[in-house]
Amino acid sequence: MLSPLTETGIFHIERLQLNRPQLVAQRLRKKREAEAECTYAALLRRFTELERELAKALAELERLQDKS
Repeated sequence: MLSPLTETGIFHIERLQLNRPQLVAQRLRKKREAEAECTYAALLRRFTELERELAKALAELERLQDKS
């Protein structure tokens, strides 16, 4: 929901009906989508880091087994 900061803001929000349910729902949906994209990107970065760590650990394990 939009909150006006000035008298002009009050006028425009009321005149353009910027807080009507459809627009509020759309803004909330877009906000959730943006948050989901950020979460996905963070998880993807973490997954990539873990893949690298696993590859290093497997390489070290193989190296140690070859020494035996």
